[in-house]
Amino acid sequence: MILQTKTVEKFMTLWSVLERRLLPAYVWASDPLTFWRERILFIICFLAAVLGPIALIPSLWIAHQEGLWSVVLLDSTAYFTAVVIIIGRNRPLKVRTGAVSFILYALGVCLLFILGPVGAGYLWLFGASVIISAIIGLEAAIWTLVLNAVTLLSIAVFMAYGQLPWTIQFDNALEKWLVMSGNFLLLNALVTLTTAMMLKGLSKAISREQDISRSFQESEERFRAISEFSHHAICIIDETAKITWVNNRMLEISGYSRGQVLGGGTFLDFLAPESSDFVANNYLKFLNGEVYQHHYHFNIIRADGENRLIEKYMTDYADKHGRRHLIISMLDVTDQKRAEAERKVMEERIRQGQKMEAIGTLSGGIAHDFNNILSSVLGYAELALNTVEMETPLEKYINGIYQAGIRARELVRQILMFSRKSEKELKPVQVNLIVKEVLNLLSSTTPSNIKIEHNMNSKSLILGDAVHIHQVLMNLCTNAVYAMEDTGGVLTINLTDVILDEFFVTPYPDLNPGNYIKLEVLDTGTGMSPDILEHIFDPFFTSKKPGEGTGMGLSVVHGIIKSSGGEILVESTPGNGSAFTVYLPILQNGSAVEIEPLTALPRGNEHILFIDDEVRIAEIGEEILRLLGYRVTIRTSSLEALDLFKRRSNEFDLVVTDMTMPNLTGDRLAVELMKIRPGIPVILCTGYSKRISEEAASDIGIMALAYKPIVKADFAKTIRKVLDEAKGMTQG
Repeated sequence: MILQTKTVEKFMTLWSVLERRLLPAYVWASDPLTFWRERILFIICFLAAVLGPIALIPSLWIAHQEGLWSVVLLDSTAYFTAVVIIIGRNRPLKVRTGAVSFILYALGVCLLFILGPVGAGYLWLFGASVIISAIIGLEAAIWTLVLNAVTLLSIAVFMAYGQLPWTIQFDNALEKWLVMSGNFLLLNALVTLTTAMMLKGLSKAISREQDISRSFQESEERFRAISEFSHHAICIIDETAKITWVNNRMLEISGYSRGQVLGGGTFLDFLAPESSDFVANNYLKFLNGEVYQHHYHFNIIRADGENRLIEKYMTDYADKHGRRHLIISMLDVTDQKRAEAERKVMEERIRQGQKMEAIGTLSGGIAHDFNNILSSVLGYAELALNTVEMETPLEKYINGIYQAGIRARELVRQILMFSRKSEKELKPVQVNLIVKEVLNLLSSTTPSNIKIEHNMNSKSLILGDAVHIHQVLMNLCTNAVYAMEDTGGVLTINLTDVILDEFFVTPYPDLNPGNYIKLEVLDTGTGMSPDILEHIFDPFFTSKKPGEGTGMGLSVVHGIIKSSGGEILVESTPGNGSAFTVYLPILQNGSAVEIEPLTALPRGNEHILFIDDEVRIAEIGEEILRLLGYRVTIRTSSLEALDLFKRRSNEFDLVVTDMTMPNLTGDRLAVELMKIRPGIPVILCTGYSKRISEEAASDIGIMALAYKPIVKADFAKTIRKVLDEAKGMTQG
């Protein structure tokens, strides 16, 4: 059995070689029907050429013996035609088929006329019709049947008239011929028509299959074009998680080549560790026929090692063999998520900015009115202190009112400074002196269950404001004491000089490498949770009980440190206390500002026009200036003041005017006054105004700004300075 199989295999191999060499080259790229028609014609001609001599030689010998030279000629012609057809294989199929069929038909007809049934001519007629039906088609097959019938009937006619010599060999030759012809035509029709119709049906089936194949190919090309055009990465995986198909976008996202992706690994090999368990479990649900998650996010590791976030959509389908597959569509959303995170940070900054703007608007709105009120409080308190008997309870009470007013004035300035509506001039400050002052205050006000420790190892200077630095330290220490007032603990204040390098300052864009003072305020109190730490510098945020905090303290501290070019850091955990660390840049080659000694207030006798729409403030201003020796004329209307100045401009040595007034604001009034009398010195008083600044005031000729609420000492110095400068310019 094995030997027979090997023999058959060798024969088929040899036959394939012959077909490759002898069939036309176009056959191997043609449609299946043409391919088999060529092979049929080749087999017929090849077998005729190879096996034909077995029948041809005896036939020629007999014909030679009997002197039938026409038969010899016909048989020889038929044989050589088969050989010529093989050699001329590049001729069209129908031409070669027609030549073979014509030779067979001619051979059959001649043999029938010459030898009758014994010459087997009808077999050649049969062969010609079958070849035509198999190779050319049904219509040609029908015509060959008609031609065969006509041929056989023609021979019968010849027999009826006794013109065929072989008829004398048979009794009732015509009747027998007609019977044989009928049977032949019936068998010929059955085989020819069946073959032609079978091949016609096969041709239609092949055509339909080709149409389906073309449609499938077109569908595949459309799918491929769509998938390659898609911005999504698409892949198909089988039940073993092996990737069986990918588009180019998948290769771009993964960073691998097509061969690496389809090279035998699984889809799970591309997952990042943090996503592998979830994706694997979801895939097991798919395999087990359970409900699995179709849309989720996961991470992959690219070929270059980069971790990318992927948004995944997937669905499954079964092929014709019932095997299930997953179609996975993926979108790289790494950059999108980063942009969303950055947008959230930016939105938070914008919200914070809007919050700060709202605070600024609020502070600006209340500053003017509140400072006018404070001006009255402080003015009347100062006037009262000038008339009350010293070291009496009344003097103590009035002085308390005055100190409260000063504190209120500083509170307004803090709010304005926090909202960047007010800025003080920065001067060299020695921080250790401020720390000592704060320690003295704390020692008398801190509960006895809280111990205060300090380490002072710096005498360096910073560029800042002493009041602000005092406020920063007091605020931090007050919060520390509050955190320990129930349980007690230790408050530690450290002051040292440090050098910050580039590595340290990298996370803090406001810091530059260099020399800094490091101020630490440490406590062992209750500590803070992360959610509180996140908001401690937000305006109006407080963790204190209702009524115990405004939420402005640390916000102001943060603003002061930032405006001083520094940074404030905080570390805290619940139950383990808190640590606030402040870094302030050290001022090189500077000297601390000396506190000016108390001296008598400067006085004068010049005539001053004092203008303020608040009657009380105008009266207080008049009283204070008269106590300083000046002659004073007051007006509570800017229009009345302008009219007075037009009539008596030469009587006044100085004009002091409020900024915010109806009809004419202080700056516009100053311009009109200087049109009437160029060079008249003007002092502009303001609690807060968005319209005016020291630079803007100087540009229009105003010589000084006085900030409400005005304190007598500051006011006296400002007035004397402006009058002296005006005299100097006049004399010069």
